[in-house]
Amino acid sequence: REGDNRNHHAFVMTTTRQVSRDATGLLVMGEKSTIELSDTKRRSVGLGSAADEVVAIRQLWERMANRALENAGSDARIDSRSLKAQGIDREATMHLGPVASDMERRGKASDRGDGNRQVAVNNAMLKHI
Repeated sequence: REGDNRNHHAFVMTTTRQVSRDATGLLVMGEKSTIELSDTKRRSVGLGSAADEVVAIRQLWERMANRALENAGSDARIDSRSLKAQGIDREATMHLGPVASDMERRGKASDRGDGNRQVAVNNAMLKHI
């Protein structure tokens, strides 16, 4: 199926189980990984919160993606932090999704598109303050 080159994104899926190899070299799925444990259980085994682990995973993805972008000769970079954490005083836009994106491309307004246009106006005004 032909895709739309204006909507670059990736869905990264991983297992939440521990994986090891048996004596023959086959993969064996084990117990839940630590990210699946409750924060209470994580603390009881000396781990931080799952939220902290998610932040670490996002930071790892940022480093890997930016290295790949640099190796590809692109000046684009990603940042795993929120706009606020980056010191950017800008309102975030809402994800359109496939239905609203299709409507907008065909010249039909959508509620989410209208909201994002208002955010763009608000952000433009913030730049001039």
